[in-house]
Amino acid sequence: MTGQSDDGRTLAAFFCLEAVLYGLVIIPGFFGQVCHPLRFFTILVCTLYSLFLLKKKQDPNRILLSTALMLTALADFCFEILLDRILTALFIFVLVQLVHGVRLNICFYSRLTPSQSPARAFWGFISARLVLPVLVLLAAALYSGLLSRTMSLEGLTGRDLLMPALMLVYGCNIIMNQLVSLVSLIRRKSRACLCMSLGFFLFILCDITVAAYLLYPGLGPSLAMTEGMARLTWFFYIPSQILFVMSGIFYDYLDK
Repeated sequence: MTGQSDDGRTLAAFFCLEAVLYGLVIIPGFFGQVCHPLRFFTILVCTLYSLFLLKKKQDPNRILLSTALMLTALADFCFEILLDRILTALFIFVLVQLVHGVRLNICFYSRLTPSQSPARAFWGFISARLVLPVLVLLAAALYSGLLSRTMSLEGLTGRDLLMPALMLVYGCNIIMNQLVSLVSLIRRKSRACLCMSLGFFLFILCDITVAAYLLYPGLGPSLAMTEGMARLTWFFYIPSQILFVMSGIFYDYLDK
């Protein structure tokens, strides 16, 4: 009973701390330049709590959850603290979605489809999440003339080619994670599946906000609009990571 009450107090402290940090990040005018490390700290708290869960119980679910959140914290460190490591952060976020995908397939989807062979599941995962996006990118590049011999590649750098490739692989993976989490939720209406599905939904809304900021040129010159978009991004992003943490807690009750 003492262990359970300690876990309950730790969970309550986690929620209270995240609620305070969430308010400070979202409410306009708080902390100014300190907001960047404050945003990073909200994700770090989620990561540390996932490690606390892992210490209490070592299983594939919590190992993969902690790995995904540690990678997420590393990517946000590149975004929010280093600021100029965008390509590195994007690469790490691709790894984040791959780890989430492995967790979904091993700990959620495979438990609902136990007859599927491990080898078939592995190659299906690799094909859908890595090979297919690369083939789509190559087809699009060939169609647009990017790789055409008649097109001058002068001025193009490896970064120019790598960035869209990473964005495509990332986008395909997070959409697939959303679909797999929805299928898992439909087949087994558990709290863990619900947390995963809602987490990816909010994660995608966060990414849509970032994409809108990057693609819509009218947002760039306005500092107020830039700050507003940043708050909206984290409005979706922080709850998504908290939901992933909660899916790790509720996972133990998946079959109950």
